Amino acid sequence: MSAFSLRKNNVGRAVVRFLIGAVIIAAIVIALNELVLKKKDNTLPDLSPQPSSVLIADQGHTDEPTVDSEPADDPADVQTGENAVVSGDETDDPGTEPDGSEDGTGEIDETGDPGVFGEVTEEPTAEPTPDPTPDPTPTPLPTPTPVPSELYAKRVTSNTVLKTYKWKLDKESRVKHGITELEILTSVSGGSVISFTGWSYGNWEGFNGRENTTYVYITNEKGERQLYEVTVARGATGITHKLTHGHNMDYADFTCVIDVSAYPSGTYSMGTMNRFKVSGNSYSFGYGLGDAYTFTVVDGIVTAMGGVEN
Repeated sequence: MSAFSLRKNNVGRAVVRFLIGAVIIAAIVIALNELVLKKKDNTLPDLSPQPSSVLIADQGHTDEPTVDSEPADDPADVQTGENAVVSGDETDDPGTEPDGSEDGTGEIDETGDPGVFGEVTEEPTAEPTPDPTPDPTPTPLPTPTPVPSELYAKRVTSNTVLKTYKWKLDKESRVKHGITELEILTSVSGGSVISFTGWSYGNWEGFNGRENTTYVYITNEKGERQLYEVTVARGATGITHKLTHGHNMDYADFTCVIDVSAYPSGTYSMGTMNRFKVSGNSYSFGYGLGDAYTFTVVDGIVTAMGGVEN
């Protein structure tokens, strides 16, 4: 082998070794650079126990944020508390009072505007309107039971009673009478009936109740009169009737039901009449019962009795 060949091989090996060394050095530099940078960026906090002096100093530390201490541009603009006053003009109107009210009193406007000093309050939340409770259905009143027609007093049609008897009705002293009970009830025709209990007898010495016939009469505004029979009801009034030489005085008590549903509308009065005998003599006396028993009929209904509305 020649000397040139030997030198050529030595140079080649040197180049290879240089390249390998350069690569190794570059790799080491890159690795060191990566480690240094990562350690700098990802440095973990020191979790090792702190010295007691450091712990004591940290006990007064709070997490409250630090308030900037930069001074305000104008000390007059600083507000303190809820009642801070905003300086400067709030309006272009030179006539507005400083307190925001027209009279300068600072009182709240009736319209609800709280003014400059009033606190802004939230609008009240409207409560939901409850569903209206339906009105209870009124209980219908019971229909009154009409008085049976067989209890109605019979109207007198006898000419003997109406015309032959010479009735004397002008003096109250000729009879004693009265009513203890009276009701306005319903007729079978839908109108009214007057049901009452009373007594009536001739104020004549020696009167005998068993020889007496009592009638009730009704007079209209024209003076026309109708007579009705009564039903004798001995002792019905509970009153003891006394008369000089009077006999069978409990026969003077009676009941009567008069149907007025067919009466024309108008005002009527009531009275009693007695046809009786004493010592063979016959007497026909009667008199009205007074204003307390004056009644009004409208469309067959008694609307008032003695001036008192039903």
